[in-house]
Amino acid sequence: MDYICTRQYTFTVSVALVADGRFVGVGGADILAEEVERLALSALARLPTPVALVSGNGRVIASNTTRALPGSALEDGHTAPELWHGTSLPWALLAQPFSS
Repeated sequence: MDYICTRQYTFTVSVALVADGRFVGVGGADILAEEVERLALSALARLPTPVALVSGNGRVIASNTTRALPGSALEDGHTAPELWHGTSLPWALLAQPFSS
């Protein structure tokens, strides 16, 4: 939650900045959660099976099924196969995000 400016849910994305092999700082940006969801939904809607983009702590960011609503947590013991894992974000695209 961005309490200072927008009072909306946001993701803060940051990366280490390295120049000539030496750490020189951190670059970062905030992006509204609803914007991430909007961008992801257009791609997820074209997939033929239920999938969910989930955060590293198992919270749904976006999905193409009403069984995995944004903000909800994956069920305990969930073992859906991981289809994709971002290299710089701890997010995963999971097939069949909730058991039947």
